[in-house]
Amino acid sequence: MPPIAAIVLTLSSYHATAVGSTLPYVNPGIGIAYRHAEAGVYRNSHGRASVYGLATVERRIAAPLSIGFSVGAVTGYRLAVMPIVFPFVVIGRSRVKLKIGALPVRRFVLGFQLRLEKR
Repeated sequence: MPPIAAIVLTLSSYHATAVGSTLPYVNPGIGIAYRHAEAGVYRNSHGRASVYGLATVERRIAAPLSIGFSVGAVTGYRLAVMPIVFPFVVIGRSRVKLKIGALPVRRFVLGFQLRLEKR
């Protein structure tokens, strides 16, 4: 079950690219989630600001694990506005949780966020 509200801190990403890739792993950003919606901004791996908006579905499997997916749009990449599909897992028992999402792009990317929840 998603939180009623949360601050979402974008932390980093892991790119499954060729050895010697120069893409950075630190992608600082901040967002806000409210019920089934999330919006925020972060510095993407190409050094540009990205703004995103998402609709989210999340279900608890068993404490401390939830799974879900988000669909929406993001800016800052090759297209002015790109559609995004973001399946994820959330791990944590307290109001501070780790969200790990998979981005199915040309090269597989994992995104890491810290979620500070208010229920």
